[in-house]
Amino acid sequence: MATMRLSSWREIDLAIWQRMAERARREGVRAYRLNGDPRHWAVTSASQSGVAYEVTFLDGDLLCSCPGSAYYRYCKHRALVLAELGLLEPEFGSEAA
Repeated sequence: MATMRLSSWREIDLAIWQRMAERARREGVRAYRLNGDPRHWAVTSASQSGVAYEVTFLDGDLLCSCPGSAYYRYCKHRALVLAELGLLEPEFGSEAA
């Protein structure tokens, strides 16, 4: 399972994460919270019917089991979960002056 520090996703361009989440939605990708726990998600595959990837927050890491997340900084499954949690809103993470 590919790992990305949760704190580091904010250092990567927010607009890219937003585009990835929008792309996931356009492709029909769905995110399902497992047992109501915001740390554990099943996110469907756009290309493989009946396949879902696990996205997990664990000890400050944001992990996804999809093959692409092992090679790329961005993963539409992680992006969709971040969006579902409201973490891709422009005001999130911006500090008041």
